[in-house]
Parts: sequence; C-alpha cells; structure tokens
Amino acid sequence: MNTEVDHLLGAKFSIKVFISVSLVAVIRKILITSLKTEAVEPRLSLIAALAVLGGPYRVVSKVEGSNGRGTH
Repeated sequence: MNTEVDHLLGAKFSIKVFISVSLVAVIRKILITSLKTEAVEPRLSLIAALAVLGGPYRVVSKVEGSNGRGTH
C-alpha cells in the first residue's frame, strides 16, 4: 500500500515490487496445481516461469542493494 501511495505522489515505480508480486502469483499457482492430479507438464512450465522471474529479481535486488536502496 505504501508503494502505491509513493507512486501516486510521484516516486519512481519499483520494478522489484512488480517482480515480487509476479513471483508470489506463480508460486501460488504451483501450490494449487500440485494439489490437483493432472499432468506434470503444466507444473514444469510454471517452475520454468519461476526460474525466469527469479533471474531478473536477483539482478534488481543486487543493483538496488548496491545503490543503498535496500529494504528498510
């Protein structure tokens, strides 16, 4: 909520928050599909999506950490 307020007040958009929300959504989908008895392929594609989102998240986290803009 604070991020949204900051953005509305003119602050820069935090790409790290956007990627974090995407990661949470994919993890949630993986957990839901693991409860169903269906083919393995959908789960593998979700795991691949998780890996693809994890790379940019790590890079952005490292860059923000080196700029002194880490978490509070």
